[in-house]
Amino acid sequence: MIGKCFDSPLLTMQIAFVNSFCKLNSFILADDELNLPEGTNVGIFIPGIHRNPEYYPDPHEFKPDRFLPENCRKRHPYSYLAFSLGVRNCVGSFIIKIMTLHLSQTH
Repeated sequence: MIGKCFDSPLLTMQIAFVNSFCKLNSFILADDELNLPEGTNVGIFIPGIHRNPEYYPDPHEFKPDRFLPENCRKRHPYSYLAFSLGVRNCVGSFIIKIMTLHLSQTH
């Protein structure tokens, strides 16, 4: 449960605000309303995702239960990006969670 208490505040207090990458393929969204040509630089505004009520109702409230496995399965896997995801995620995220767990047990 300590890990879930750690994740909940990070919905509103992000480590990084924008994660940018370069699109390698063309991308069309919502029936041709948005067409991004190949090579377009795209920025992802992480606080916008974390505060989206579609994924997190009442995102400013402390609700650690929203990070229980059964609740996480209901959301898109990339709806929580506090430390990014994939091969370029923050190496320190695991270390920070272990340190937090250790400190909570020793104090």
